[in-house]
Amino acid sequence: MNLHQKGTGIKRGIGICIFFAVACVIAGFVVGLLGYQNPRTGSDHLNDLGNFGSYLQGTTASLWALAGVLLIFVAFLAQMRQFQIQHDSIKRQNFESAFFQLVNLHNQNVAQMRYFEKTSPGSGKKPTSTWEPSEVSIEPRG
Repeated sequence: MNLHQKGTGIKRGIGICIFFAVACVIAGFVVGLLGYQNPRTGSDHLNDLGNFGSYLQGTTASLWALAGVLLIFVAFLAQMRQFQIQHDSIKRQNFESAFFQLVNLHNQNVAQMRYFEKTSPGSGKKPTSTWEPSEVSIEPRG
């Protein structure tokens, strides 16, 4: 599995978790509204409100807690995706650095070479060409 497929899987996971988190929040509102009844008047008023609070605590709060857990998971997935992007960028920078160091070294080597044509006087042969290092000394960097 390459990194593009992993990134697509993480994006899909983020989308699914956000969808279910929103669905849990909406379901919490719906369940809360479905369970609502007008409290009675009189002495039973506080009992009815207490029962309604217990109902909301058992149904709506559980769904909202699940939505919170899903959103935390989304944050972890987004962090993982960002880490993969950063890792790819670092790998590319390392390659570019090594590549340009090699190009620079090659240019230094070419600059230190001289071209000579060697001929033997009176031999009638074609001159031979050679590359030899120049007399330039390379001082180590400090």
